[in-house]
Amino acid sequence: MRDFENLKMNESETVKQHSDRIMAVVNSNRLLGNQFSESRIVEKVISTLLERYEAKISSLEDSRDLSNISLTELQREESLVKQA
Repeated sequence: MRDFENLKMNESETVKQHSDRIMAVVNSNRLLGNQFSESRIVEKVISTLLERYEAKISSLEDSRDLSNISLTELQREESLVKQA
């Protein structure tokens, strides 16, 4: 569980790579019986994105309810797919 809490995005990662790494940790934790809701995973991805994504996340928050977005939708979001 601690490994999930301590995750941060690396400078060289894309949003997809970062979220895939988070999912690898989530899946390992699920094998140990720990559960994570989709919204918690999405929140983790968003909250650990690099500062260069801040304006894009803010714009996304203005246009969508991020509490109801899936990880797949977040990964496909065009404004985040393009490197900042």
